[in-house]
Amino acid sequence: MSSPESVVIALGSNLGDRRRNLLRAIEELRRGLTVVRVSSIHETDPVDAPTHYTQLLNMVIAGYTPRSPTHRQEGLQLITQPHP
Repeated sequence: MSSPESVVIALGSNLGDRRRNLLRAIEELRRGLTVVRVSSIHETDPVDAPTHYTQLLNMVIAGYTPRSPTHRQEGLQLITQPHP
């Protein structure tokens, strides 16, 4: 692994238990990311989305990780997969 790099990740959820989804994402991100800041959660209207879309919960986390950009992207894609 390389030297740790700073990262900022925007999170959002509009399905199911939105708050729980965000908190679960942070838990999973902590496996490969040292989190140093977590924003508050903001509820926003969808933009350029079909009219039936619900409001979103959004937040941002900042931290650092030694993982490569490719490995980071793969990890983020796994987190977005549906969980039972």
